[in-house]
Amino acid sequence: VSYLATDVLFPEWNIWTQFLDQSTEGLRLDALAESHPIE
Repeated sequence: VSYLATDVLFPEWNIWTQFLDQSTEGLRLDALAESHPIE
């Protein structure tokens, strides 16, 4: 909900682009061969 409000109040911030950049970076790191589940 905070991303939606931020996008409405400050559309020039391109908050959805930032959200996607951060989310995909986490997924990319999780897909590395060196990553392993936390036990």
